[in-house]
This record gives sequence, C-alpha cells and structure tokens, in this order.
Amino acid sequence: MAIPLRVLIVEDSEDDMLLLLRELRRGGYDPTYERVDTRDAMRAALDRQAWDAILCDYSMPHLSAPEALSLLQGTGLDLPFIIVSGTIGEDTAVAAMKAGAHDYLLKGNLTRLAPAVERELREVKERAARRHAEDALRETAETLRAIIESSPLAIIALDPEWTVQLWNSAAERIFGWRAAEVLGGPLPLVPADRQEESQALRQRVLQGEAISEVEIRRQRKDGSPIDVSLSTAPLHDTHGRVTGIVGIVADISERLRAEQRLRLQGAALEAAANAIVITDREGRITWVNPAFTRLTGYTPEEILGENPRLLRSDKQDRAFYEHLWNTILSGQVWRGEIVNRRKDGSLYTEEMTVTPVHDEGGEISHFIAIKHDITERKRAEAALWAKDEEIRTMTQQLWQAAKLATMGELAASIAHELNNPLATVSLRVEALLGQAPEGSAQHQALEIIEQEVERMGSLVTSLLSFSRRSQRRVSSLDVREEIEKTLELIHYHLRNHRVTLVREFAPAVPLIQADRQQMQQLFLNLFTNATDAMPEGGTLTIRVGVGEYGSMGEGTAPTRSTPPHLHTPTQVIIEVADTGVGIAPVDLPKVMEPFFTTKPEGKGTGLGLGICRRIVQEHGGTLEITSEPGRGTTVRVVLPVGDSSNSAHLREE
Repeated sequence: MAIPLRVLIVEDSEDDMLLLLRELRRGGYDPTYERVDTRDAMRAALDRQAWDAILCDYSMPHLSAPEALSLLQGTGLDLPFIIVSGTIGEDTAVAAMKAGAHDYLLKGNLTRLAPAVERELREVKERAARRHAEDALRETAETLRAIIESSPLAIIALDPEWTVQLWNSAAERIFGWRAAEVLGGPLPLVPADRQEESQALRQRVLQGEAISEVEIRRQRKDGSPIDVSLSTAPLHDTHGRVTGIVGIVADISERLRAEQRLRLQGAALEAAANAIVITDREGRITWVNPAFTRLTGYTPEEILGENPRLLRSDKQDRAFYEHLWNTILSGQVWRGEIVNRRKDGSLYTEEMTVTPVHDEGGEISHFIAIKHDITERKRAEAALWAKDEEIRTMTQQLWQAAKLATMGELAASIAHELNNPLATVSLRVEALLGQAPEGSAQHQALEIIEQEVERMGSLVTSLLSFSRRSQRRVSSLDVREEIEKTLELIHYHLRNHRVTLVREFAPAVPLIQADRQQMQQLFLNLFTNATDAMPEGGTLTIRVGVGEYGSMGEGTAPTRSTPPHLHTPTQVIIEVADTGVGIAPVDLPKVMEPFFTTKPEGKGTGLGLGICRRIVQEHGGTLEITSEPGRGTTVRVVLPVGDSSNSAHLREE
C-alpha cells in the first residue's frame, strides 16, 4: 500500500515536477503535492497546510534554492529540504549542505529520491521524539526544582571533587551564602578544623554508603559556627557509578547551644594534625602546636612573640597580604593558598584558614590560623594537568583522522556523480569536432570546450585520488615531458592571466617510477594554484634538477646532474615558484588540509594541495611550501628516482 506523502515542490518546470512525482510513486509513495515557483507562493503554501517534505530546484527565474531554504528556516518548521537540480556544481552543493539543506540530487539520476525522502522523514521523527523527551525532562526538572526550593531544610549537591552543584533557598538562609557565591566553587561551609571529618564523610559516601542524621559542625558566611544534622547519600548514573553527593541539612544549633564551648574545644583537638597558630590582634604569635613545628621547622621557643611574616617567601605581593589582613580585621574568615618558606629555606604550599576570635564584648582579640601542607597535592595536580594535555592532543589527532576519512567518502561520492555527465559531454564535443570545418571559429570554440572538459575530468580524478578510490598505474616517466604536457593543457589559462613562463630544466634528468595520470594531476594543481595567485600577472618559474640527498636552495639554479659513470642521482627535484600574493603565515600550516582554501568563495575547493601532498607521499617523496606575503610562493617537490635499473639512465635533451 502506497505511503501518503504531502510534498511541496518548488519548481518552475511542470515536466520536471511530473518526473519527481513519478519517481516518488515508484518508491512506494502516494504524493499529495503543490508546485510553487515564487517566494510569495511558497510562503502561502507553508501557511496554508502542513507538509512532509520540500523538493526544490536550485535555480529558477523568481526563486533560488538558497532563498527557499532561508524562507523555510525563517518559519521554524523542521521539514526535509532536498535540492533536485540539473546544474548544481560541487561548490554550490557543498555550500547548500552547509547552509542547512538535507540532501541534493541531480535530475538526471533520481534513483536516490525515494530513499532520501524516507531517510529524512525518519530523521524528522527522531528529532521530534528527542524534543518531546527533552520537554518532558524539563518539566520534571522544574517540578523537582520547585520542591527543592520550597524545602525548609538545606539541600546541597556536590560533585565527586567537592564542587557545589546545588544550593537551595534554605541553604542560603541557614549558612548565609547566596547560591551565586558558591555554585561551581568548593564547599565553603566546612571549617578548617573540620576538614578531616569532612573528607572522611566524603570517602564513605563516595564508596556508596548513605549516612543519616549525623551531627556535625559547619560555619556560616560570617564565620560563626553552626551545628547541623546531616543526611547524605551518593548519586549514581545509569551504570552505577557515583557521580555526586546530595546532603540534606537541618539547623540544630539551638538544641546544641549549651554544648557549643565543648564542641569548639573538641574541634581544636581534631585539627591537631594541621598546623595551628594563634596570634593576638596585632599579629604576634602567642601559641603554636607541634604540627606547626613539623611543617615549618621552627620550635615554639623560636617563634613565640614573632610575626607570621617570618615565613614569607616573596611569592605573594604586598596587595595579597593587605587583602588577608583587611578580611580578618573586618571579622571575616580568610581562606586561601599561600607559598611559605621553612626554617631551612625550602618552599612549601599550604591551605590556610584564618579565623578571628571575639571576646565577650564582641571585639576581635585573637586570630587562629589553620595550616595544611598541600605541596605534594599541587605537584600531583601539575602532573595530572600534563597528562590531560597529552590526552587532549591524542583526541584531537583521532578526530582529525576521522574528519579526513569522512571527507574522503564525500569526495568519492561527488566524483562518481560527475563521471557520467562528463562522459556524455565529452562524446558530444568529439562528435561536433568531427563535423565542424578545421580552423573555423566553431572548431576553435569546441576545442576550448574539450580542454575544459578534460580539466573537469582531471578534477574528478583528483577527487577519486583524494578518497583513494583510483588505481595507480606505475611506469617510467620523464618529469620534463609530463610538465610540458600539462603546460599545453593550461596554455589558455596562462595566457589569460598574463603569466610569463620560465623553464629552468637540468640537461639530464633520470626517469622516475610513477603514475602518469597522478603526476599530471600534481603538476596541473601546482601550476593552476601558482597562476591563480597572480591575478595581475607575473612570472611562473618551473625548475627541474637532480640531487643525491637534499633539495635545491630557494632561488638557486637547478642542481646539475652527475655523469652516470661517476655518480648516480637519487632524487628528482621540481620547484614551482610564482611572484604572486603569497600566503599569510597564519594560513601556511593549514594550506594542505582538505577543503581549506585562501581563494575567494566559489574560486576553489581546497582539495588541490591536499591531493598534491598525498600523490607525492604515495610516490615516496616530500613536498614543502615556503611563502612570503606580497613576494610569492615556492612549492618544492622531491621524488625518488626509484628502481636502480632506471635511475642509471638519464634522459638527455
């Protein structure tokens, strides 16, 4: 049973529309259609009813495919947009796909029409399903967010690195930090003397344990302590891996207020593993614990009465210390990392929390500093960052390889699509040449068309070469002869660009083992690129020489060959130099990447130099490019002579 299909056909030809409908019916569809060929008609058709797909000719008198695509995109409708044209070229097709077209077909080959429509309709359904699922997930998230925000208990979510991911209104009210101040940062409410306790709880939860109503001490934004009851549990992904931690916190400070002093003393004891320093308001040290001596090397007798500036390493500037003192003198807790110097002169990094202590009248009387040595952790973090960079580099390389593979498949597809129409044009031109009088204007025009068809055939060969779909046929070649044949092909191109051709060929050049078609493609790309780089005319210099190891120096004469009975050359060296606009330094490393081009839009595919590099590499050679903006570009190709039986025979002029 035929599948109903509502199709809007943007086409100015009634006959072409009938061909499309016939092909859709052959593909199992029962099309309901409307044909339009103007912007207003298309807009009215889109407003009038719903469509399943749009088939659009590329070039029409009153509406082009890009204009129709833009009109569709402006409506916000998600419809398959397939270009069906008899004239669309490679650059145009690529640009249309980049602009948002879903596929393109040639009118001479509509066998892909029904499969393309089927594929795009399926993808439309999949996109609609994804949007529906996303909307449902969004609604669920909004409901959950409302529940969390209305809860009287503080709800806090952290990732495994202890970074805050969720901080509800109750958490703002209980602890004083606004969500914007803590989201994305470290959990701020753990006092310095509770870090070990916090780390222990963290490890238990990360190992999968759920903890209920544990009574712990935390702190508010103003530094004041607060006793809370914490229930926490791990969050898992679909594979059972712990991806975060959620905690529900209740304020129990009123119930525990009578035990507050005892809890403060206990917190000081638990913090004994960290270095603790107590100073008076002026900053004179009045007490240190043993961990301080282990950390810094200073005994209590050496440090009491001194100022903490004794530990300074000069790794922090004056503004850093001014900010620290301004913070704690204002009654706030300061937390941060600092590099200090031990008694023996060695440097270490510590995490330090400085908390002001108030007397009964509310005035600051002392400061307590908790210090934790994180030197080894910082070293480990540096090593981890280095490893991450290595992984990112490897990932980029894999991505580049995948991108090249995809480009190769696209190039092969385009080349095969071009082969048949090119063959048809070539046969018809050949037939017309046989009918036209020799030397007539018609005969000359047909010869020019024949040359352009040959150039298009070379482009198809280039695309197949880029995708590695062509077969190599290796034979003994004289590069000078192949260069001359290539120059004959682009004679008109050189003349039209007012290019002066200079040949600097060595008198004796060994034969190379190479594919003749690929060599001609190599030279055609290099000569055409050089010519296009000289829009106002210039000089194209082609050098051919030989050598044993290196290559010719830029701007020097070709290396003279050594007589065979004295030495056998091992390399043939070709240089193609132009006096054109040159290549910007920022673009030079990218010019051989597929589809990268410095030419204006519509003037180049970006395949040329990438194909050249591949051809040279497949023949065991090297290709180098040097350029200076405003002074021209030189491409140097070095090819091995190959089989020793051939390399000993030099072709003499």
